[in-house]
Amino acid sequence: ADKTRSALEALINSKISSAKPSTIVNHSEVAEPAYIRYTPNPSAPGYNPAAKQRVIKMVEAQLDPMEPPKHKYTKAPRGPPS
Repeated sequence: ADKTRSALEALINSKISSAKPSTIVNHSEVAEPAYIRYTPNPSAPGYNPAAKQRVIKMVEAQLDPMEPPKHKYTKAPRGPPS
């Protein structure tokens, strides 16, 4: 029974590994968030005199795979017939 189970597991594991995509997106390439400290302009709207400095966490914007293309490619108009 153990031999049969191990043989079936090996068969199933090989089928599962072949069904997985070969190119996997590496999420470790995402840049670490950058922290930026700045002093706001006193004449800016929403200025709070109690907050002398602010810290902003800058992260890379996520890409939406279902977003439509940003540019529409159009054909160049045809020239006059010769």
